[in-house]
Amino acid sequence: MLNVYKANKSKKETRLAYIDAARQNLEVVRLLLRITKDLKIMGVKGFVFLNVQVEELSKQLTSWHKYTAGADANN
Repeated sequence: MLNVYKANKSKKETRLAYIDAARQNLEVVRLLLRITKDLKIMGVKGFVFLNVQVEELSKQLTSWHKYTAGADANN
């Protein structure tokens, strides 16, 4: 979440690095969710709900990354 805030407030030159860091952090969250499900700490319904949310965030970050990279290439 902090990297999303930093990316939003940063200049175009550094924005991609923060977006990449946010995407990496999200992959860690995805892995931790999987582990909690596998260890039966979390039920399947909770896992599915949270996994859908993580997937949506991942799509948004990917789109933001592509948009920012395209904007940098055009300048």
